[in-house]
Amino acid sequence: SGSRPPLKLDFHPLPDPRPPIMAHEDGTKQFIVVSCYTQFDNLAHKPRGTPSQHGMQVFGFDSTTGLMTTLSINTETGDTVVNPAFSRFHPTLNVLYSVSESVKNDGYLTAYAVDVSTGELCRIGQQSCLGTSTCYITTAPDLRNLLYVNYWDSTLGAMPIDAAGRPLPVEKQTRAPSKDGGEARQPQQHGDDPHSKHRTEETHAHAIVLDPCFGRVAFVPDLGEDCIKQFVYDRATGALDYAGWIPCGNGPKHRGPRYIEFHPTLNVAYTVNELASTVSVYTFVEERLRALAPGSTDRTLQLAQEIDTVPTAFPRKMNTCGRICVSPSGKHVLVSNRGHDSVVVYEVMTDPCSGSVGQLRTCGYFHTSGATPRHFAFDLTGKWFFVANQDSNCVSVFKFNEEEGSLTYAQSYSINSPNFVCPIKPHKRTTAAKARL
Repeated sequence: SGSRPPLKLDFHPLPDPRPPIMAHEDGTKQFIVVSCYTQFDNLAHKPRGTPSQHGMQVFGFDSTTGLMTTLSINTETGDTVVNPAFSRFHPTLNVLYSVSESVKNDGYLTAYAVDVSTGELCRIGQQSCLGTSTCYITTAPDLRNLLYVNYWDSTLGAMPIDAAGRPLPVEKQTRAPSKDGGEARQPQQHGDDPHSKHRTEETHAHAIVLDPCFGRVAFVPDLGEDCIKQFVYDRATGALDYAGWIPCGNGPKHRGPRYIEFHPTLNVAYTVNELASTVSVYTFVEERLRALAPGSTDRTLQLAQEIDTVPTAFPRKMNTCGRICVSPSGKHVLVSNRGHDSVVVYEVMTDPCSGSVGQLRTCGYFHTSGATPRHFAFDLTGKWFFVANQDSNCVSVFKFNEEEGSLTYAQSYSINSPNFVCPIKPHKRTTAAKARL
């Protein structure tokens, strides 16, 4: 597989009369934003921890010592955000976006201005995602839209944002079709356990990620229909048009794809299969991404490898996968195991003579010092690693050894039902408004 230059942002924000918010000029400050489940009875899954009284908490982080210090807890009066469960920091503004998760009510995307001095989150906008159990957001390359996915009813769309980063009402939304492009089976509530075996009989889109070359093909892992669906994204209109699907592996086993990540320099993609406890590795050719048209059935990703996320003798029925990510250096891929309660670290193969560039080799499995590692993230130096242990009410911090591909436990922090960790480095200038709704 060849290498490629990074996709460049091409959005030039409109002038804004408000004074800029200044961050520290030394560039060393970073915040760790942790979101938490605040209510359990409206979730598709069944957390076993303690509901949090506060959905969002902000910590300062010292990358020299690895210590976190609480800076801000979101206690805003009248804040309607329940179960914030996925966050994204704006690439150029000090604005944080978070979406809420519920199978009973439509999800909301909330925008917060981040105070670079105190870490306070100040709500500056909120819009409905027009669907239930919102679970993923992606920033479009031109920074004019946020793409989102509603897991439960498998809808996806583009939410416009203005020059100050505030969300605007959704203009374009679509429901993920069945593999053949027809109408998919409508998800239903199944008694007290809405998830169970029924999730493999219905469409359940779990993420939306744009290709790293042109930002025009949206890849949507569908856990229910066991494939990655392709959509052509129209920057001008925000439309997402279906363009076929990609299998997650060979054979009839239901894998349940959850997330997809692209390597930063290689033409390789990685999908974590939640139900099978495997990672699927794909290669791609840039020209296929450029040429894909709505209604096409051309598969832009080619399966190259499938590798286990847990030890060979560990029962697969006792584990589901959480997050997958590529390390900041691009040398490793990491996946969390919920049940085995570990993070597996893989080495990314780079020898061009091997014929397996981008494929993975297991370095080791590392216990997360907690239960159900739903999410994890590197700090911005790539030297520290945070794990949200959802069911043991803690966030654990590890030191990451780049040379060995290993994690060494440092300490844990008591945080009820953490579900997402978002490290952010404040931008030096931003035009985000601080006016409350």
